[in-house]
Amino acid sequence: MSGESALPMPNGVPDSMTSIAVRLSHSASRADQSVIAVQGPSAAFIKQAWSDGTASQAASGEAGQLAKKIVANDTRLRQGDAALASYARTLRETRTTVERLRVEWDEADGTYRSKLNHINSAEVRQQVPEQARQQLADRAAHDRDATQQNIFRRYDRAMGTLQTQGIVAARTLNALSDDTIPRSKTGSADAMRSALTGDLSISAGAMKRGQAAADAAAARDLVVKAAQGDRAALEELQKKYGDKAKDPYFAQALQQALGIKGTNQAIFDMLKGQVVGHIDDRTRNDALLNFLGTAFATAADTGRDGAFQDVVSLQLHQKWRSEWFEQLKADGRDTFKPNWASPSFSGYYAQGLLLSHASVTAGPAYMDVVGGDFLAYDREGIVNGAARTYIHGFGSSGSGDITTPGVIGANSQRTAADPMHGFLSNSAVNHDAAKTFLSHDVPGGKESVMAIDYLMKERWNVQHYEAGNMTYTGFGDKGDALGRAALAGDHDASDRQSTLLPRSSSTTMPRVLPKTHPETLALFRDILEFRHTAMR
Repeated sequence: MSGESALPMPNGVPDSMTSIAVRLSHSASRADQSVIAVQGPSAAFIKQAWSDGTASQAASGEAGQLAKKIVANDTRLRQGDAALASYARTLRETRTTVERLRVEWDEADGTYRSKLNHINSAEVRQQVPEQARQQLADRAAHDRDATQQNIFRRYDRAMGTLQTQGIVAARTLNALSDDTIPRSKTGSADAMRSALTGDLSISAGAMKRGQAAADAAAARDLVVKAAQGDRAALEELQKKYGDKAKDPYFAQALQQALGIKGTNQAIFDMLKGQVVGHIDDRTRNDALLNFLGTAFATAADTGRDGAFQDVVSLQLHQKWRSEWFEQLKADGRDTFKPNWASPSFSGYYAQGLLLSHASVTAGPAYMDVVGGDFLAYDREGIVNGAARTYIHGFGSSGSGDITTPGVIGANSQRTAADPMHGFLSNSAVNHDAAKTFLSHDVPGGKESVMAIDYLMKERWNVQHYEAGNMTYTGFGDKGDALGRAALAGDHDASDRQSTLLPRSSSTTMPRVLPKTHPETLALFRDILEFRHTAMR
């Protein structure tokens, strides 16, 4: 048996262990030198980060806790460094010992074979009797066995020392790990992060924002590819990030990653690439719009602010959303036209399309700030009782199928060009959003009017050329979304009178009411008995 077979080399790579130990030591040194560890709650950047002081005070309070955790974890890192480095040294020494013992083992074998060959040589066979030669052979074997037994005892002692050192290192590292993160919390990265920051809500929020930003960056690339017709990208997007569309952290990060222009470009690519009547195109684009629309509405809805469990994340999100709303208003009135020869659409057209595909509400704040401006912009498009041709829409004929949320007969192209459908259908899923949108003051014309009056008294009777006939149906869906929004905004069984005011004497029934929706007609008659108060 060779020395390699008889004396197995201990497992482990000392150089790798030493490298890990060095990294632990460097991590501890960097953390020790961090601003939080050195200055704690007195760090100037914390107090200067938020002007109102609320988030600053919260961050200062947590900074003290975090500094203590850093010091405690630094101590653990250094202890772990020492334990691992010590074991690595012992392992390296043991491997060197085993290599030397293997050589000695093989040398003992070699000496025995040399003696045996000599004993069995022709010269010795002639001079030494067989019995004497057998005695010489037995002695040579005994010497070899004695030498190898001694080698094995030395090997066993070296391995025992290594095992003892390994037990000590393992106990130390396990104890340090348990002090940092209980083993019951190590099942996933999220569980470990939660354990590390369980009593540090601001730090936990920062980690969530970082993870959301990383996910959003990857999702953005998939959105771009999916919008251009990449089926595999759409499938990966849905599989990895479909459930995250309703997560406010991710939803905000995705809006930031895509940017408003990036979202418009994705919508343009979808519309431009779809073949009219091609069901696969429509189905894939609807799936992508469902994802984008839900994430858009989630980021806009103030009702989801409770998901931001620390004041810093909440204030950062609210500040971003306030600025985002103003950007959405500016983009809403702008025209997106990638090049001089391409079709174009307004930013509000894109928002309407997203809203119509969202599975959640964009909320009352969005309907107040952005929706109010959209209503004003929409009313500006009515000239002499006729709507400005495709004021909002995608001007290329043949794209109506995809641009229409809920196609109504031959009206798909006109409905498609009308984001009002998206605003109304989205607000219809939330009482406060619907009430805010329908009770908004809409400037324009001779005087400002309430949104419900504008929609029913002016927009309802706007002339549209349709299939060779002049009609007075200002909604491609014949008022269905308006009816649902009115019902949602009006319904408050708990306290109806506190949310409604008596009707104005100037209120009149619209000239044309939907013939195919009798429930909407009854609702309009009821809604005209009251006026909504503005929800500010």
